[in-house]
Amino acid sequence: MNRRSPTQIVLDSLIFTPTRRSRNKTKPTPTASEVKSYDPTYPLLAKRWLRVKARRRHG
Repeated sequence: MNRRSPTQIVLDSLIFTPTRRSRNKTKPTPTASEVKSYDPTYPLLAKRWLRVKARRRHG
């Protein structure tokens, strides 16, 4: 494994720090039609439907 110089470590960390503009820039508020809702019970119901479907008699 190669050793990294202190300068390289600092430069690597600077890549991920946000700039002053990006920190202060406000994001626009999405309209009601753009907001995606999440139904937390859907995955549970989908699994149940698959179980019921798998246990039905086929013919």
